[in-house]
Amino acid sequence: MTDLFYDKYDGEMFFDIQDVEKSSDNYSFTIKSQYDGKVIGARITIPVLIRRSLFKTYKFVKTNSQLKITSIGQESDDFICVLESLLKPAYKSSKHFSDEPDPVDFSVLNREIYDLDTDKIYLKLFNGEDQSDFEEDEKINLEMNFTFNLSSNKASLIEVRDGYSADLIAVLMK
Repeated sequence: MTDLFYDKYDGEMFFDIQDVEKSSDNYSFTIKSQYDGKVIGARITIPVLIRRSLFKTYKFVKTNSQLKITSIGQESDDFICVLESLLKPAYKSSKHFSDEPDPVDFSVLNREIYDLDTDKIYLKLFNGEDQSDFEEDEKINLEMNFTFNLSSNKASLIEVRDGYSADLIAVLMK
């Protein structure tokens, strides 16, 4: 199993993809990694759009949508603990993954036509909710990149801005 990061944490976490399920509405898969002797992970569900043109079928990640990150049990609770130790939020986590975490907004960063089943897909995760009525310390500031490749069964979660990664924990925990 893949280690969560190489030698020293530099903002990128690596995962193996397992248990891929494909339907006409979404793709769902489990991401898992090894960290400090434990297996950590979660289930990712991404909405897809299938288009047919002449004799070819195209599968795309559905834009202007949300992906779901759900629990797979103890491995997801351990994932929350690892995220807390690596991302160092200003708050203490519950150390438990939510039974119903909020979906996460995303945009597709791939610039050219891609094949969802074979190419590496680049997503930007963010919180697109209107937070104008919230106090500054109540806002969910989330901006991370998520990449996956279903042909190589690899995924990664990448910090892109200081102070905008730790709130992923707030979205996922109880």
